[in-house]
Amino acid sequence: MGIRTLFFPIVAIGLGTLNGCAAPATPSAFSDRQLMYTPNDSDRSADLERLLTAELAASRGQFETATREYLSHGERMTTPAMAERATRLAGQTNDELLLRQTASLWAEVAPANPLPRHILAELAGSNRDWPEALTLLLTLPPDERPTLAGFIDNAIHHGADAKGFIPPLQRHIAAHPTDQEARLALILADIHADRLDVARQRYQQERPESIRSTGVNYWLVGQQLWLADRQPDRAIASARAGLAVHPNDYRLTVALIQARLAAGEPERTRPLTAQLLARTDDDTSLRLSLARLHLGYKAPEQAMALLSPLLDTDQPEGLLLAASAATQQNNPSQALVYYERIPEGSAFMAAQRQAVALLLDINQPDDAVAWLQAQRDRHPHYLAELAASQVALLDRLDAPGQGDQLLNDLIDNHPDHNDDLLYLRAMRRLNQQKTGPALDDLRLLVERHPDQPHLLNAYGYTLADLTDRSREAIALLEKAHRLAPDDPAIQDSLGWAYTRAGRYREGILLLKQAYNDMPDEELAAHLAEALWLDRHRPQALAVINDALERFEEHPTLDDLLSRHPSLRPEQGTSSTQIHE
Repeated sequence: MGIRTLFFPIVAIGLGTLNGCAAPATPSAFSDRQLMYTPNDSDRSADLERLLTAELAASRGQFETATREYLSHGERMTTPAMAERATRLAGQTNDELLLRQTASLWAEVAPANPLPRHILAELAGSNRDWPEALTLLLTLPPDERPTLAGFIDNAIHHGADAKGFIPPLQRHIAAHPTDQEARLALILADIHADRLDVARQRYQQERPESIRSTGVNYWLVGQQLWLADRQPDRAIASARAGLAVHPNDYRLTVALIQARLAAGEPERTRPLTAQLLARTDDDTSLRLSLARLHLGYKAPEQAMALLSPLLDTDQPEGLLLAASAATQQNNPSQALVYYERIPEGSAFMAAQRQAVALLLDINQPDDAVAWLQAQRDRHPHYLAELAASQVALLDRLDAPGQGDQLLNDLIDNHPDHNDDLLYLRAMRRLNQQKTGPALDDLRLLVERHPDQPHLLNAYGYTLADLTDRSREAIALLEKAHRLAPDDPAIQDSLGWAYTRAGRYREGILLLKQAYNDMPDEELAAHLAEALWLDRHRPQALAVINDALERFEEHPTLDDLLSRHPSLRPEQGTSSTQIHE
């Protein structure tokens, strides 16, 4: 039970449902009535053969093969049952693109079913495409969607721009003025966009007695509003009023804890945290979240009290938080002890980065370099990752030559990690604008691994983007595409290579597919430039407008616009203008 946000985040409604489904061993779910496309006996026989092949593959655990068999029906696969089956099989794989394809098909053939749109919204959110995720959620009936306030809170926690949520919510509320949850979500977006006057006005128009399913969120939004307005006493009052109505809702207790911390009353949180932990059987993730919350308000003593039961078990996140608490208590040596205790695993590299940052903060750069050196010796499995951190540190200390020498020595002396280190040096050389040496490293890697699509992609894209060796680049990227035809990064690279070679139509086709499957500002820039070069300026502008609204940072787009000022969007064309 984590509490990174006070609201329910958008959870794995789609993927969680799908991943819990076992694949039946027989195709008995598909009766003749469901095979609506029966132009002739030959086609029908082929379709049944594909179904049997798909289900046989599923029974063997070959879920990707099974899914692709279903997708091979193409346009004639029109029944909701078959689309659902394909999506459930795709949910058993680790292929997001495959899941998006099948869920999109399911949503198209079963528009009344909310589950495929849940899945598509979650996929969009996992890719940080927050506007698309919100748009999908707003198409769902209020009683069949995750809480909108929870979605927005979670998205903002992961770096979304709150202002981007305001226009679509305003449009939705204009069309659905009785959607109370959407109104609260809009208030929350206003709060995070620093539009407190507007948020106060909207909130005062709401009444708790008029809120049905969103009753808890009414009080949580109020608590957030008063905290943002630097009125912690009113935030406390809001949380307490909510608890009077919903005494067993843990989120309101957390809201009260947060308000007490904001009011500078950390000592008054102890009974509240004890109450929460007792009600949840001392849930470890809740204990960690509460400690994190206290550290956010500079209450290290209370955080350490929460963490102390976990420290004897070398719980990685507990040790990370304990190190942060020790740092806040001005005890860096104890913090380093905690960092050093963190075992190999998901938290290991985070611990190394934080230890280095701590040593730099206390003006001990030589000790920071020595720390990473010692960790490399103790943890040889992490040699490449630690080397990358050490090289970055040396660059930060204005010693890039030492970083170059370190990488050269490690490549010469550690054959077991040679490929990883060689790739690291190639990327470093590209950043240093040493294109020739970088290409030498990439060529050597491709010679060693001629069928590794991502190495072929890295080498081919570099040739296409930074040299005039387009024929060689295209040959490499076409091979990568044959090996991984559904990889959006490879589609983008090959599309860009075609564009650079003047083969615009082939390039645009691939670039559109890549941008649709993996929205990214660099892919958007490639597609827009290809469209512009092929004299499709309106479409190029549409792509640029879309990308500028989707992505907070867009350096590749900025470079494109600096080279082609005529592609700059005209004033007033943005769809994210905010109205009161």
